Amino acid sequence: MIVKKLIEKIEGEAELEFSFKSGKIDDVDIKFDLYRGIEEILKGKAPRDALVITPRVCGICNHAHLIASVRALESGFRDAGFTFELSKKAKDIREFTLSCELVQNHIKWLYLTIFPQLNRVLKSDPDDNYALKASYIANTVTKAIAIFAGQWPHSSYAVPGGVTCDPTYIDIISAQNLIDEAIRFTQKVLIGMDLDEYLSIESLSQLKTLGGDFGKLLFTLEDNQLAKIGKSYKSISSKSYT
Repeated sequence: MIVKKLIEKIEGEAELEFSFKSGKIDDVDIKFDLYRGIEEILKGKAPRDALVITPRVCGICNHAHLIASVRALESGFRDAGFTFELSKKAKDIREFTLSCELVQNHIKWLYLTIFPQLNRVLKSDPDDNYALKASYIANTVTKAIAIFAGQWPHSSYAVPGGVTCDPTYIDIISAQNLIDEAIRFTQKVLIGMDLDEYLSIESLSQLKTLGGDFGKLLFTLEDNQLAKIGKSYKSISSKSYT
């Protein structure tokens, strides 16, 4: 039996085709049939217009599209014979802002999609603070992006050859303070332990000492026999456990 289902909450739409065997999902195919047409919009435009238009394909991961666009332009300019090198400062700023967006993306995914969906599946009482937690930490991290990018979402500070910002000492300290606050949130609310202690986890037995909301998620999955259903990778947070 094959069942089709439309899914949302992914900055667009996708269609899943579930194949069942013995009453359980045996395989899933995912299809992205929605065509945004960003490529069509860019036709005939000045190359640097891509830095403004392309990020608007998504309101959650727009910065990733900006970086992809500027890298494509830089590659094109090099192919055309132009020679230039990005400064270490420009590379570091791009990497920092891109990493910040990744953090807020994961936080929103966890608190606004995974936890509420898990509550519905298990018919458990929802935590009224999910949205507040997601908003607080995402807002904190995106403020750090805006210090260098001027705004978030849809910033366009990354340009071929570098960035348009030249952060001052105060800018850097302000961003550092925001990241420190994000780390405090992670330690106190998300993992319930010191960050260095979490990064030193190397076994499943050590992982079971995890606290916070992430620990609650892992234990809930295990208690309800959901930890291995649909398993795709033998890893948790980029580490392998046995």
